[in-house]
Amino acid sequence: MSSENAQPPGQVNLVLSGLVNFFVFNSSLSTREGTEENKILYFQPNHDSLDSKIRAIGLSEAVIKFSTTFDKDKYEVVMHTHKHRQFHFQPEPEYWMCLTITLPAVESVINGQTSVEYKEDDVHNAVYQAVLRHAYDMFRFFNGTINSLVETLGIEQLKEKLDEFLTPYLSSLRLDNCDLLEILNGVHFLPLDRFTYLKIQSFVNQTEALFPIIVSSCFFYNDMLVWSGLEQHDMRILYRYITQTVFPNEFEMELSGSRPSSVHQDTAGAR
Repeated sequence: MSSENAQPPGQVNLVLSGLVNFFVFNSSLSTREGTEENKILYFQPNHDSLDSKIRAIGLSEAVIKFSTTFDKDKYEVVMHTHKHRQFHFQPEPEYWMCLTITLPAVESVINGQTSVEYKEDDVHNAVYQAVLRHAYDMFRFFNGTINSLVETLGIEQLKEKLDEFLTPYLSSLRLDNCDLLEILNGVHFLPLDRFTYLKIQSFVNQTEALFPIIVSSCFFYNDMLVWSGLEQHDMRILYRYITQTVFPNEFEMELSGSRPSSVHQDTAGAR
């Protein structure tokens, strides 16, 4: 090997967690051999072969069946392997969501030999189980429950709804940067004096009175909530969607001051 291509002795590389796959399935949709693909409602990456998808779901079914042997009401199951961690969540009866990630690792090159040490302790189960729950909560917030969609639209339309929502949602996730804040799922409020707060509330009330089609309103300043007319649980879901999916680039630009100051001052406020 030439000296130009040789790696420096003692080189250490950090490999971050990443998505292996994410899928939603219902085992009851496959009633006989040869119909296994019917149980697949969503699978990412979509380019995986059908056999690979069926094998992945079959493994999950085996893990879930074994785990629920000891607790029939168990709706969260985690499987540990040497390189991966797989999380299962049952949001509704018969329906399971599964998230598989790679474990972060440290690659060391010593004397031309590469060794990999997987950092299993750096992945906290509760954090990524929260990621799964958030995905379902957000889907339900915008589309309704899975069962209600099946009853009103059918299985094929459910698959389309899952694909339309989950594919862009998954691309927005930063799985290598998940921490305990995923569990808390908090909302950042903008502290205001009483007079300013009442002026904003008056503005929202007048807007709702002027446009009766509005059911509920929220008022944001950058990524901070000022006022909300939603229930707390729904507000947490909407806040997460807005700040992490819809406007992440815009917020970063505003908070970093990269926009012209005059534009920033004139446009900051409600969204």
